[in-house]
Amino acid sequence: VYGSGASLAPEYGGATLPDPKGAYAAAFIQSSASWGILHRSFRVPRKARSLRLRLFWVNQSGGPMSSSTRGAAPPEMWKAHGSSRVGCPSQASTQYARVDLLRSGAAPRSLKKKDIRATIWRSVPGRTQPNSGGWVTLSSSLKKFRGDRVRLRIAVIDTLAYLNIGVDGVEIRE
Repeated sequence: VYGSGASLAPEYGGATLPDPKGAYAAAFIQSSASWGILHRSFRVPRKARSLRLRLFWVNQSGGPMSSSTRGAAPPEMWKAHGSSRVGCPSQASTQYARVDLLRSGAAPRSLKKKDIRATIWRSVPGRTQPNSGGWVTLSSSLKKFRGDRVRLRIAVIDTLAYLNIGVDGVEIRE
């Protein structure tokens, strides 16, 4: 969690973080090859129309989001030792991030189809820009989840260089 005017120490990539909408924003900051998940469960109100949030990413690898397994479905890049969970592959060169709505009982690391209710955003290898250049606003319909309990997940994996990601201004719109 950070406030206005925050920047990272050189050992964490040295990037200046975009100012939060409110007093604070949440971010996952790495200092080496790693993966991480920010998540929160909530009940979708019966009158909810959409979920809106702001996301930023700073990819210090010097290139676009990438994977050594070209053409593979993104979840395949995240599978650790053949499992269906987010993990850090030992042989892959990966800079990848995603934002999902999971069913509430799903493990935060799950990549099982039955657990992912909706993918709000994901980096596309070779097409997603290395840096968001500040906050990017994302939104997703919540109509089919009204009354349900869901988990918002922001997940990131990097094996090449720092890939810092943050979220702010999460709101449910009626």
